[in-house]
Amino acid sequence: MLHSPILFATSESSIARRRSFAARIVPPANPNHPQLTVTESTLIVELRSATASLHAAVERLPVMIAITAAAVTYDDYLNYLARMTEVYGSLEPPLLSILDTALLSYPDLRPDVRPKLPSLLADLAAHGAEPPRPVEPLEPEDLSTAIGGIYVLEGATLGARVIAKHLCRQLGGEAAERIAADAFLGLRQEAGRPSVSSSWKAFAAQLERLATRGFVDRQQATRGARTTFERVHRVLGGRTDPQPT
Repeated sequence: MLHSPILFATSESSIARRRSFAARIVPPANPNHPQLTVTESTLIVELRSATASLHAAVERLPVMIAITAAAVTYDDYLNYLARMTEVYGSLEPPLLSILDTALLSYPDLRPDVRPKLPSLLADLAAHGAEPPRPVEPLEPEDLSTAIGGIYVLEGATLGARVIAKHLCRQLGGEAAERIAADAFLGLRQEAGRPSVSSSWKAFAAQLERLATRGFVDRQQATRGARTTFERVHRVLGGRTDPQPT
């Protein structure tokens, strides 16, 4: 069986090896702070370390074991898409809302994060699958906790790309062609957009800038990342109640 993490998978070798928030914003001490050129920021490393056990727990869920198995099926993929739609549906809108509002006056500091939920919904429709019922949203406390949550979701972009290559290799034929065309998994790169790995490096540097300039509290960001991982685990494990209608 292949075992690949849903999040932070940076290459196929990882599969082979392991198969009132506005009031909390602190104005920048130095508006002319130089941009960092680090490959991976200290904050990213801290967040990964603090969430390692939660990440591992997600990997052990049945939906993730199925999607990374050598015997993966097309139905396993559709189930994965539906569960990830629930994850992003409950997390992404409130996270991005806080990000946009808190950094409205500092557009140069906003990480280049784009919504993934529309891609998931479009992919489900392309496969003739109905979207799942919305899950109760998880509202972050402030910008710092939102950054921790966004870190988790952005990491899933890397993991999805590795999973996509695995699916195409294992399923082959028409199923592989349809999966390769899906937007969420990231094999279909848009013209003029940076690669997934380049986007991740830029995201890491932007997070470090936010922390260095006092916009993000590292402990709060860690708390947000852990809370988001816990929600991911609950949703993928089928233990979250649908959003009331």
